[in-house]
Amino acid sequence: MRPTLEELMPQAKHFTVAEWWVHQRAGDQWHGHPLHFDTNEQLLRDSFGTSVEHPAVSSVVYLCQDTPRFGPTLVTDQRHGGATLGGGSGALVRPRMGRQLFFDGGYLHGVMPGKPWMEEPHHPGRRLTLMVGWWTTPIPTSPATDPPRPLMEGGGRWHRELGGAGVAASAAAYAVEAVEVKIPSTSPIWTDVPGSVSSDIMVDPPYGRFFLRSRQQIDEDLFN
Repeated sequence: MRPTLEELMPQAKHFTVAEWWVHQRAGDQWHGHPLHFDTNEQLLRDSFGTSVEHPAVSSVVYLCQDTPRFGPTLVTDQRHGGATLGGGSGALVRPRMGRQLFFDGGYLHGVMPGKPWMEEPHHPGRRLTLMVGWWTTPIPTSPATDPPRPLMEGGGRWHRELGGAGVAASAAAYAVEAVEVKIPSTSPIWTDVPGSVSSDIMVDPPYGRFFLRSRQQIDEDLFN
């Protein structure tokens, strides 16, 4: 990934830490992934939510083909503390085996809910992605533990088991020359719903932060 990233932005040669993790969604987990900011989670905890630090670049590698059962990745231009009265803009990226997505590590992003009622029998039954956060700041890493935790060095039972996953053989079958694809953005991504919040009864919005009580709610939820 790094050679590809350096072609897109030469300053990538100054990255010092690559933090990676994996998300897998089974067929009944079509509800997406909550909108969130990638952060130094240990610093966030140690500072009781007062210090927010993001990777320079966040990235996604899709290890699956597209299916309507699972939604696309949504990347917005909203930053922590940047909620405004404007609607903002965002881009939707659909999975494709081997596709790599790079974006500003400070952007709000997530995965939209899918449409399982549109699925057909030949569609893949899971969504598998590898995420990598590229850091320029000196962030401390922790020794390997089971279960895993943020910013942990390689090792532990979970890490050893990856060797038998057979991912390398699958990836080789899809090895092709990289082609840059421009993703169009759209605006607005937020719209107000009149009369949706009662002054007497405050109801929690549905899962995923796709509905908010206020435009500042995501910032308020960051430490939670």
